[in-house]
Amino acid sequence: MRVKLSPYAQPEDLPSPDTLPAQVFRKIAAEILRDGKMLRFAAYGNSMRPQIQHGDIITIKPISHLPRVGDVIMIITDAATAKIMVHRIAARTATTITTRGDACTTPDGEFPHSAILGILARVERNGTPVNWVLPWHMHLHPQFRQILRKLYYRMKGGRS
Repeated sequence: MRVKLSPYAQPEDLPSPDTLPAQVFRKIAAEILRDGKMLRFAAYGNSMRPQIQHGDIITIKPISHLPRVGDVIMIITDAATAKIMVHRIAARTATTITTRGDACTTPDGEFPHSAILGILARVERNGTPVNWVLPWHMHLHPQFRQILRKLYYRMKGGRS
């Protein structure tokens, strides 16, 4: 398979975790980011909806500093299976981070800082850049957001 990583590649030409074996994708991703270059690929899955949707083109940049809570990172979650995720940092300690997808209600678990491959730099949908910075209410727990949404519509007099 020929893999194009240029900024002009079409979405179908870009690698993604569903088109390459996981270990190959992880090795390519780690090598590109370790060399200080950006990695551009098609997102797979819906765990980061609504900011990142299945098929969006995302660009990951190498880490230059320890990411903060709220940053979206690319992380190796299981070295044995080479599983990679792009999720938001929900909590951070001196030695570990906890990640969670924006559409998920539970965290993924704790991972060492060394598992971080890069930080999200850009999201494109249908060739147009997407604002992937979360509004204030998206930092809240999904069930609490649902309660706020119901209260808002009840006060507004619309649907609940």
